[in-house]
Amino acid sequence: MRKLLFCVVAAAALAACNNGSSHHRNNGSDSALNNAFSSYEQRFIEALWQQNPDWATNVGYHKYDSVLIVPDSAAAQAQLAFSKQQLDSLKSFDLATLNDANKIDYQLIQDYLQSVQWAMYEFKSKEWYPSSFNVSNTFAFILNENYAPLESRLRSFAGRLQNIPAWYEAAAKQRQVSDRSED
Repeated sequence: MRKLLFCVVAAAALAACNNGSSHHRNNGSDSALNNAFSSYEQRFIEALWQQNPDWATNVGYHKYDSVLIVPDSAAAQAQLAFSKQQLDSLKSFDLATLNDANKIDYQLIQDYLQSVQWAMYEFKSKEWYPSSFNVSNTFAFILNENYAPLESRLRSFAGRLQNIPAWYEAAAKQRQVSDRSED
């Protein structure tokens, strides 16, 4: 369900970014503000993919295919910092003055960022759902999908392999923390 929610938000945000001139229709709203928001959206989407390279790969954005984020406390803190920074950036836009398309995008982005914080503080799947440490999904996608020449995909695969030892070390540490909390 969580993956579906993420895909819906990403699809809506990407559609909004790619709508070009339809995004800039002035329905009584300040077009300069709407243009600024559209620029923010583009920066947000790029930063989102950089922060979530597995998600980017799985939705067809391959710039970060070679990046494997180690699921350690530093990554969790970076994810929280990203969501807080982006929520602060959103506050610089007055929702009431945006056009309808940008209002929807604003709310989708805000909901996604708030869900990141909720997932970290409340849901805490890393503490109880061992499949969250399954590293193979994106590796399989890179090998099995024919989106680029095999040589290019293998370079991305090799780049991701560099972080495998750290990945499993982080998973083992999280398992130890989970075991202690169950006692």
